[in-house]
Amino acid sequence: MSSPLSDSPGAGRHPAIIILDFGSQYSELIARRVRETEVYSLVMSHTTSVAEIEAIAPKGIILSGGPSSVYEEGAPLCDPGLWQLGIPVLGVCYGMQLMVQQLGGAVVAAGRAEYGKAPLHVDDPIDLLTNVDDGSTMWMSHGDSVERLPDGFVRLAHTDNTPEAAIADHQRRLYGVQFHPERDCEAGERTLASRKKEKPGFPLLHPGQGPRLYSPEVAKVIFGNFLKGMG
Repeated sequence: MSSPLSDSPGAGRHPAIIILDFGSQYSELIARRVRETEVYSLVMSHTTSVAEIEAIAPKGIILSGGPSSVYEEGAPLCDPGLWQLGIPVLGVCYGMQLMVQQLGGAVVAAGRAEYGKAPLHVDDPIDLLTNVDDGSTMWMSHGDSVERLPDGFVRLAHTDNTPEAAIADHQRRLYGVQFHPERDCEAGERTLASRKKEKPGFPLLHPGQGPRLYSPEVAKVIFGNFLKGMG
């Protein structure tokens, strides 16, 4: 059986959300953002089987980001039976790309990698993006992009560089965001600035761009909207 990757203070409680980790350094941060909405979550390995998930009986699943490309040999995958559980799933960055790949869409190397702050242009301000302002600044960190959506999916938002920045299959309650709602843009920009010092030429696609700065309230809104769909 897969063991939890986190020892949270809520050990022994029944988690409403399982976060499947695909090697992201931010999985615990996602768990923190979920806890800020007063919902208990548990971080587990991406190798967790559907049988193990069913035994826990969560109300929803979040797929973390990760450093891999979904189309590469040996890329971390989830149990494909996950898509048949009938509960809401939210994919974040790599997690969104994995959702697209496993459900029949296509993910390819982006023409230009996207790192840094980017204004989010909201195309469909319902469900996941309810009360998210058009032009809100989000944190991007990806070298791959969705080329084709699976059947049943629609675009929720885009950025200037990423056509499918947020997606949904409303009927199946499957959602994906290419950006990192859990990230603090200002902290992320400091990280990129230090990387550029260490490695001149490191790409910063959106330096200082965007009419609004990220606030933890945006994460609370997006994760809160997802959690509302679990009922």
